Amino acid sequence: MTGTLDENDVAKLWQRLGESATQPTVWLALARSYAGQGLPWQAGYAARQALRFDAALAPSLQALDIGPWQEATAGDALLGRAALPEAAALAERFIARLKACPGDWLTWLYLARLQEMQAPPSDDALQQARALEPVPGESLHWMGGWRLNAGDAQGAIAALSGLQDIRPVRFGSMMYLGGALLRAGNIAAAEKAFARASQSNNPDFLLTLSARVYAPNYWQEAIAVLQKAVQTRL
Repeated sequence: MTGTLDENDVAKLWQRLGESATQPTVWLALARSYAGQGLPWQAGYAARQALRFDAALAPSLQALDIGPWQEATAGDALLGRAALPEAAALAERFIARLKACPGDWLTWLYLARLQEMQAPPSDDALQQARALEPVPGESLHWMGGWRLNAGDAQGAIAALSGLQDIRPVRFGSMMYLGGALLRAGNIAAAEKAFARASQSNNPDFLLTLSARVYAPNYWQEAIAVLQKAVQTRL
């Protein structure tokens, strides 16, 4: 697609990322748009993606002044808690935001998780997020990860199991699924999920996977994954 980026139209930016998620300038535009609207969680998510695809954008991203967007326990990472005192207030804010921009996938996703933390929970926002997601399976991947971090192994399995048949394989999703299945005591299924995850050729991901597999004493499997990580770097 040609033309200049419209930083004020978040829905269009997400549509462009649906065509190709590896466009750092679009991620930067998205981060700027969210920052301008006072949405630091969303801006931080977009900033991390922009940096992932182009490290040279770091000065531009730092200039956005969106808080601790690179801290692993800040911002949207708080959605991995079992409860959040400000969940109701944040949900209301995001609902108001979505009335103005109903095509905002990420805000729908955040709203879905915030509503899960409240009673009674609702899955309407998650359905909206899944309909708008730029990459197939992205919504369930994040929901599964947040639920797993919050100690809800069964909830994580429910989200991540639906990603087993997506092609190409979502290696990160399979790693999370394996962890959730282990917590639930389903060892055989966990081993299958870890085996799918180990098909990745990304050495950094394989190092992460080896650590997660090693933690529950799958040391032989961990060594095999580490060996693959080393070979991939050669």
